[in-house]
Amino acid sequence: MDHLSSQKNSDKSRILEALRYLSLGWPVLPLHHPLSNGSCSCAKPDCSSKAKHPRTKNGVRDASLDPLTVCQWWTQWPEANIGLATGSISQLVVIDIDPRHGGDQSWQKWTMQNNIPRTLTTRTGGGGLHLLFKAAGKKIPNRTGVLSGIDIRGEGGYIVAPPSQHASGKSYEWVGTVDPLVILDLPRAVEDLILQEAKVLPIKGNHIPSGSRNSILASLAGTLRRQGLEEQGIREALHAINQTLCLPPLTRAEVATIAKSIGRYEIPDSQSTIEWVKPTDLPSPQYAVPEMTEDYLPQALRPWIKDIADRMQVPLELIAAPLIVSVSSVIGRQIGIYPKQKDDWLVVPNLWGAVIARPGFFKSPAIAEAMKPIEFLVRKSRQQFESEQIMARVKEEALKAKLEGLKELVKKSTRKENAHDISELKNDLQSSLNCLDENSIFERRYKTNDATVEKMACLLKENPHGIFLLRDELYGWLQTMNKSGREGDREFYLEAWNGYGSFTVDRIMRGTIHVPALCLSVFGGLQPGKLEAYVSQMISGGKGDDGFLQRLQVLVYPEMPKKWKNIDRKPNNEAYKHVEELIEKLARISPHELGCESIHAIPGLRFDEPAQDLFNKWREDLERRLRSDEAGSPAFESHLAKYRSLLPSLALIFHLISVGAIIPTLGHQGVKKVGIDSLKLAINWVSLLEAHARKVYAPALHPEIQAAQALLSKIKKGFVRDRDRLRSIYRRNWALLDGAEKVESAISVLEEKGWVKVETLKVATSSTERIRLHPDLINELDI
Repeated sequence: MDHLSSQKNSDKSRILEALRYLSLGWPVLPLHHPLSNGSCSCAKPDCSSKAKHPRTKNGVRDASLDPLTVCQWWTQWPEANIGLATGSISQLVVIDIDPRHGGDQSWQKWTMQNNIPRTLTTRTGGGGLHLLFKAAGKKIPNRTGVLSGIDIRGEGGYIVAPPSQHASGKSYEWVGTVDPLVILDLPRAVEDLILQEAKVLPIKGNHIPSGSRNSILASLAGTLRRQGLEEQGIREALHAINQTLCLPPLTRAEVATIAKSIGRYEIPDSQSTIEWVKPTDLPSPQYAVPEMTEDYLPQALRPWIKDIADRMQVPLELIAAPLIVSVSSVIGRQIGIYPKQKDDWLVVPNLWGAVIARPGFFKSPAIAEAMKPIEFLVRKSRQQFESEQIMARVKEEALKAKLEGLKELVKKSTRKENAHDISELKNDLQSSLNCLDENSIFERRYKTNDATVEKMACLLKENPHGIFLLRDELYGWLQTMNKSGREGDREFYLEAWNGYGSFTVDRIMRGTIHVPALCLSVFGGLQPGKLEAYVSQMISGGKGDDGFLQRLQVLVYPEMPKKWKNIDRKPNNEAYKHVEELIEKLARISPHELGCESIHAIPGLRFDEPAQDLFNKWREDLERRLRSDEAGSPAFESHLAKYRSLLPSLALIFHLISVGAIIPTLGHQGVKKVGIDSLKLAINWVSLLEAHARKVYAPALHPEIQAAQALLSKIKKGFVRDRDRLRSIYRRNWALLDGAEKVESAISVLEEKGWVKVETLKVATSSTERIRLHPDLINELDI
């Protein structure tokens, strides 16, 4: 909505306007509307709030930002007036100016003295004005009679919004053409006016003037309520005051309405004293992430990884994790592993992973260093492709010239009707066409940084062993798959994780692309804040709840080393040269000579007997854990389940690295099975990665502590105030606090540690709960 105009009610659809308010973040509620005979749709003959009071049971507490709920309301009551909630739920505070009680004059006089600029304004059906201000992070109360004829709509209040219809038949309208996105922040002078102490009641002589009767009686009722009077007592006291002081008196029904409204307010228990203790720190789940030492590194890679990590002063994980994932992509579908001795279950060792670190943690430079070996393959492949491309073009031109000559001969022979010559020429033509197809060459691609699904399908079709997707920020890639029109991308990538499937992409422009070998390795960086939001969404059953995060098996979340020293020396080029030679061997594996079985299209190795026994024991323990409640969370349990393929994948990768480091080519007849040393190293890695994963899934494993930390953060930022109702916190739907159960769990932890207490207060015949903040916290925040 660009602008709200002052069109008549008959020109507007109520449901459309209500939905437009939602788009601005303004919760709405349905109100009763006037009937043609001037009465209210509530059908009460003595209705004292015609066409202004809520249709729903809980009134303004039902105000909603949910489009489905709003559509249901206005489908049920298409003529309902629109109520616009004020207070922190919408961050709106409204000045209600009633000219019938002198509000226009008092406001004009006051604003001239205080220089208040113009803001978004509506004209009410009764001829008054509503001035809308923004009050983000502030809790402004409802007040009546701050000036003569001036009321305030804040916490727990609402206004009737355009294009609603007044009982007089006139419509509520926006004043002029005003951009609703430009609303002034609540001026300090107006805030001071609202929060000032109540003034002496303007009783002139021995009576209350007609313009102040409602506001003064409401103020008196509030005083009586704070003293403990219930609705009946308030009504009787107001009736006596009304008959004695009001000139002329209000009707009994109007007095009863004031008493009923004020009688619902909470009764502050001034006699209660809360015994506070000094708050203590919240429990912080400590996921002791073991430090990766050189023992975790394959011998062939150890000197180079240590050299980089030492010179950069970063944890070994930042180099080792991306390097191992890149090695898995080089191996790809060339060779797999059968985790069982006789079964045909095959695991392709392509891996997904990520480094989680704050900005400035050197994750991008570290990943770039780890990518040097695969970048070497990329450069070498490019050079070879460019060299072969020249020869292919020469051969292509010669074949095209030959084809043109053969086509002419076929035409001539056809005219002569020489069947023998035509047959031979057609054979030659077909043979030349086959040669032209075979002459097509493709660049062996090892890596890409960004590609559409269609382009990725083409790359995989040309590179059946697999390809490596490297993203500096994985979160952006994950979010891209949530965009409209990209829904199918997620399915493509999810299926590419296994490494042994196929995929068919059908597009109007590109036609059909069949990928017989769908194998993709993925690695990138993640920032903790964005990851926390993604994990929270996944736990709540949002878009991330599809196993995507669980596929990032090589997920490391290291701590920055506490000590730092300046290291300034030349890189270990000799160690890097060995890694370069090793990865070149891994790109040209000879599965047959390695003794691979070929049950599937992808050849595979098996464990030797000692390794198989150890794997079986590890697998039994994993399955026992998955079938118990030990994991502590369905999301984390799903992550652990992916370790079924992670362990054999790592074992195979470490085996091929060790073999490649000691023999000239990866086709040595003497090494046919994956041994126990490679498996033990893989088990160590899996144990380390599980510790990192527990840190990642902390919100799922200890939701009550995470929720308590989130709520305390909101309190310290001023979004939760002393004496706020608990239900007002429920309605905020903050991350990790989206629901009454989570809020109550958070408050329970905060109560235990002395930060807050819950106070139960009577409200008429029912009760309500509100949060009390520790006095030290209140003083610290100046709330």
